[in-house]
Amino acid sequence: MIAKLDYARTVFYPLPQYQVDRLQRLRNACAGFVLRKYAGPDDLAYLNWLRISERRDFNILELTHKAIHSSDFPEYLSLEIRNVHTHNLRSSEAPLLSVPKETGTFQHSAASIFKKLASALRNIKD
Repeated sequence: MIAKLDYARTVFYPLPQYQVDRLQRLRNACAGFVLRKYAGPDDLAYLNWLRISERRDFNILELTHKAIHSSDFPEYLSLEIRNVHTHNLRSSEAPLLSVPKETGTFQHSAASIFKKLASALRNIKD
């Protein structure tokens, strides 16, 4: 059941919050089935399960990393890396993605989530 909740979650990134809450309640019910009791947020941490929104962001960041560092990633999902720093700073080593004007695309969601990361995490190559 958990695998079915993960299926195509990156496609539905701009999902309304009420639908994310419904999916989270379903995930809590799955955790309750595994633990044989009512499951809350602490029980998800006990099972090492991320919340629906955290899991979705994690998957988008995995695809973002592949898009930046892999040569065999599909060209139509390519991301535009920009450099806005004119001085040589430690933070300028971390890649930044340009956020496109079209919302609801992989490029927009990837750039929006990627720019929230710390520069040390954006610098990871492997």
